[in-house]
Amino acid sequence: MDKRREELYDQMEELRCVDQNTATEKSIKKIKRKIKKDKYNMSLTKSALFNTKGLFTKSVNFAAGGVFTSSGKVSGPSGPPALSDIVSTYFSTTTPTFINDIAIDSNLNIYLLDRYHIIWKLNSSLTFTQFAGSNSGYLDATGTSAQFGDDMKAITIDPSGNIFVSDTNNNCIRKITPGGVVTTVAGTKGTNGNTGGQPGTSQITSPVVAMTSDTAGNIYFINNISPVNVTLCKIDTANNMTILNGAGTAGQNNGAISGAQFLSFSQYMKCDKNNNLYLIENTTGGGATYYIRKISLSTSTVTTLFSTSTPISSLVPDSYGNLFIGSRTNNIIYKLDTSLNFSAFAGTGAPSTLNGPGASAQFNFSSSNPQFGPGITVDSNNKIYITEQTTGPNNTNIRLIS
Repeated sequence: MDKRREELYDQMEELRCVDQNTATEKSIKKIKRKIKKDKYNMSLTKSALFNTKGLFTKSVNFAAGGVFTSSGKVSGPSGPPALSDIVSTYFSTTTPTFINDIAIDSNLNIYLLDRYHIIWKLNSSLTFTQFAGSNSGYLDATGTSAQFGDDMKAITIDPSGNIFVSDTNNNCIRKITPGGVVTTVAGTKGTNGNTGGQPGTSQITSPVVAMTSDTAGNIYFINNISPVNVTLCKIDTANNMTILNGAGTAGQNNGAISGAQFLSFSQYMKCDKNNNLYLIENTTGGGATYYIRKISLSTSTVTTLFSTSTPISSLVPDSYGNLFIGSRTNNIIYKLDTSLNFSAFAGTGAPSTLNGPGASAQFNFSSSNPQFGPGITVDSNNKIYITEQTTGPNNTNIRLIS
């Protein structure tokens, strides 16, 4: 909750403590003007503030869902207003790229993971640069002197702004500092496996397509060892990799993480502000049923949150607990709210690039070159950024829902 909003709450609390006659129209209008200026869309009238006995009642509603109650407290979400679901093109480039995933830091720098050994950076001024990587290979170095393998799948950013990418062809997880210094934090180059420990000892089976960071800077990923063995792994801030669910026999068992099972086709994973991981998986890599699993790090438990026959391929949580879900097949962004209502949020399904309100906007994901995605991320204001590659490598868009 920002300082400005806290000040408004304080004034409303003072108003709550008086009766209807003492609460003058002037005092109410003064608060209403400030609320309108701050664009929080509150409805504040004398009838909303007081019941017939002159006592403060409910009904100060926010667009974001918060309600100022009779106790003088706020129930429901706090923060910026809800999205208006207007779709625009935030950025477009003709630089040859094959974007598999996207991440954004607290300074609104966007990092794009090119499946062909490059990480691109788009800063908040929309300057687009080659941030790390050049030729295909394996080299820990700085910036474009570093080398990554081909077919990189997943990218995430920790709270300190460090970038982590899954380097598929090298069987490693690589870290890039905000200054561009590249190191290896897990895996042994060229060696498939499922072994914990430090880099050079730990082993990862490629490709890693589902990876995310928690609020403490730990990295989590799904290690698809084989169709019958799938493990959830953690890399702590000291680069020690551990396997959280034992042998990891493929399946759908829920419960404690230590005994949980995951399906052999994991597609995308993101973490919310409460350290819940959300994972998309299915049984065949394109099966009839898609599942969203929820992994609570605070309780060390796994549940199946949602299942659908709609082909879904990527997701991101907002600060209110809603999930926004991309469908590469359907060219639609769906929303799964906290009551598990699933609906189309933006996109008609037609494969095109058209801006405007979500109900009429169009995305073109199905013709994209990346094997996964669309990449999707969210900033601190709950604006959603989505990758779209429409006509091969020479037309990459970042679409924005705000």
